[in-house]
Amino acid sequence: TKVCSRDTVVLIAKNAVYYEWTSTPPDPSLEGQESNDTIKVAPTQTTIYEMVGLGSDSCRATPLTKEITVYQYPVPELEYSPRFVDSEDPFITFTNLTPGITETEWNFFDGEIFTTPSVTYEFKDFTIDSVSVKLTTSNELGCTSDTTVKLPVSVFAVWVPNAFTPDKPENNVFRSYTGNNIRDYSLYIYDREGRQVFYTDDKDAAWDGTFKGNPVKDGVYFVVIKAKGADGVEYDIKRDVNLLRGYTESVK
Repeated sequence: TKVCSRDTVVLIAKNAVYYEWTSTPPDPSLEGQESNDTIKVAPTQTTIYEMVGLGSDSCRATPLTKEITVYQYPVPELEYSPRFVDSEDPFITFTNLTPGITETEWNFFDGEIFTTPSVTYEFKDFTIDSVSVKLTTSNELGCTSDTTVKLPVSVFAVWVPNAFTPDKPENNVFRSYTGNNIRDYSLYIYDREGRQVFYTDDKDAAWDGTFKGNPVKDGVYFVVIKAKGADGVEYDIKRDVNLLRGYTESVK
């Protein structure tokens, strides 16, 4: 008497010569079976089926009824952010928002399974273009639905040195390095007082440790890089860099 939507229900009538079946609300799956002793229906909503048995002289018996309660299959809903796998911050929290469910199962592309309504997952494989996550939900009757989402993997990296030595033949400029296809790029460098001592929108440009043509002091400088990959993913990178003058390597 309790089924999931469109599951089959068999109703059997006995001890009459003729039968008359009706349903409230009307069930299209009953059509063509109204005079059978056994009917097979697939209700899409809670439905009351009524059967009247008739004798050979068309005497009508008291109507008999049976209510079939129909549970709708869940419509999976979930939220997660960001909508891609970030290689520099590969943690994504997934939350099941499907109303009226009693069970949750997350099935990740690598075979890991979780059954909590919310799960924070760390992605580790960045050698593939995309990953899939399957959400399966069930209601109290066990009606089950699932949905699968695919997330692109964004391998985006900008490397910056932590020190440079302007007065030496090697490592004498500061610049960032990337193997990615960058569409937008901005590099800002500030001193300890917050003064901007360098700016460029050329990802291949370098800072030689000067400000307005004059060498700046030794010390720590603050680097801000704003970049956007070809896939539209934006990054805001903040680093420190040590500017070292008069640095002498130890002799071994």
